[in-house]
Amino acid sequence: MALRQKNGKRLALLMTVIVLVLNTPIILMVINSLQPTEAIIERASLLPSTITFGNYVRVLAETPFLTWSAPIEWSSLNVSAWSASGLLGRCSWVLVDGIPERCAV
Repeated sequence: MALRQKNGKRLALLMTVIVLVLNTPIILMVINSLQPTEAIIERASLLPSTITFGNYVRVLAETPFLTWSAPIEWSSLNVSAWSASGLLGRCSWVLVDGIPERCAV
């Protein structure tokens, strides 16, 4: 049983690293969106020294961003929800060594 827990912790660590690596571009976009344009261009450090929401205010005030992005975002959210529910629908309780487990492979 201890070996199984050890492998589970290793798998969780591996999955965390993979998720962080794959989401690095998204994380960097969010960090950059909170910086003034000058700070992005000079690129003194990865973390912003000053945080501003001016970029968001400008996008919402000067462009029809919500008009075009809302339908796309809602459809993405629906696809994500359907995918998650489909995965959950395929999982079932099984006995593994006399212990009930969900989604055992």
